[in-house]
Amino acid sequence: MGIYANILIRRVAADRVDDAWLDAISAGLCRAIGTDRFVWIENRADPDLHALLVAWHARLAAHPLAEAYCLCDPDLYEPGLCHEADRRKHELWALMQDDLDPRPLQGQRVVQRSMNLSREPDDPPPGSRYEQDGPPIDADPGECLLQIRLSGSYYYEDYPCGDPVLHAAVADWLDAHIPGCEVWYGGDASGVLAVPFGPDRRRQLIEHARARGDLNRYWQPPSRAD
Repeated sequence: MGIYANILIRRVAADRVDDAWLDAISAGLCRAIGTDRFVWIENRADPDLHALLVAWHARLAAHPLAEAYCLCDPDLYEPGLCHEADRRKHELWALMQDDLDPRPLQGQRVVQRSMNLSREPDDPPPGSRYEQDGPPIDADPGECLLQIRLSGSYYYEDYPCGDPVLHAAVADWLDAHIPGCEVWYGGDASGVLAVPFGPDRRRQLIEHARARGDLNRYWQPPSRAD
């Protein structure tokens, strides 16, 4: 299935995080970066919204390009060409959305407390632990862990598939709008663990991509009004 990118936000005081604050941070980030760069987390507590989303996803699945979109998996491409999967996936996504009504966004957030989905009865409270394909990360006392799921692939030296410029831009925005936070960067599979993603590491990945020619090959869809 490939390795998709996750961002973990640390050093955020738990007493600062409430639903209104998460809504505001999510909205601001999407205005700056674009909604199609994130996996939106639906608020299933709102049954009306859930019904609208189910209907929207049914129309999306029936789109003539849906099958081609699902085949855009980095693991189906030859080594060194997985960036082509992301490029084509964004291209198809933009075409499909142009044919559909806007996706219902009320009650959804791109910035969420960690462990807020698919919960089991004995799970720790949301925001207290970050689960990954390896040892979990537990919050320090008074800290709330926040998570962002990016819609594209992870990028690092041995897995040059995603868009490091985009991921660095998200991290830069978080630094500016959540003073004192610490941005970590990781994947969702294959033992790729979240690690600190400071300015030096961001620039390092961008320069690596530039040297490989990835920045010229990675297709950036035009921004659209949401």
